[in-house]
Amino acid sequence: MNKWLLAIVLVSMSVATLNANDVFKAKQANMKAKMADKQSQAKSKEALKFFKQKSECIDSAKNEEDLKSCRTKFPPQVGDDLVAKQ
Repeated sequence: MNKWLLAIVLVSMSVATLNANDVFKAKQANMKAKMADKQSQAKSKEALKFFKQKSECIDSAKNEEDLKSCRTKFPPQVGDDLVAKQ
């Protein structure tokens, strides 16, 4: 009985971890797509450098906290301003 309970708990934890990883990957892909759209509009060296650094930050993120850190380091408003300034 205890072995079955332990097996059920382990499977439940594995499924929860997979779902959390899927959510993270989806958020990462969404952030990357939004950033790529803005990057395609960028022409200045300053804007391209900003978007390259932001892209590297997003790619290196391992969890949602890392993504939040990227958003703090490279705010979307700064990218918007750099694109509009051209």
